[in-house]
Amino acid sequence: MFGFSISRVRGTSLAPQLPHGSIVLFRRRKGLARGDIVLVDHPELGRIVRKITTVGRRGNVYLAGMARDETSEEPSSRIARELVRGVKFGKLF
Repeated sequence: MFGFSISRVRGTSLAPQLPHGSIVLFRRRKGLARGDIVLVDHPELGRIVRKITTVGRRGNVYLAGMARDETSEEPSSRIARELVRGVKFGKLF
């Protein structure tokens, strides 16, 4: 209706840039890029906020948190581009 969504960050995967409890503004955007913070309807995790690590050529994007241990073996999540509901354009607190 207003052209944007509001979501609260849950957890610490995006800290320190977006600590737990941050309220973030998202809006739809056609182009997605590596480094974008996005609101996603994840098929297993529900609605989440994550950072895009890779934009694939076949309509997929790869997501990860920003606070992960650099030595982590955990793969990033791959999701369909259509599940991205918006790209961060502001933070309330």
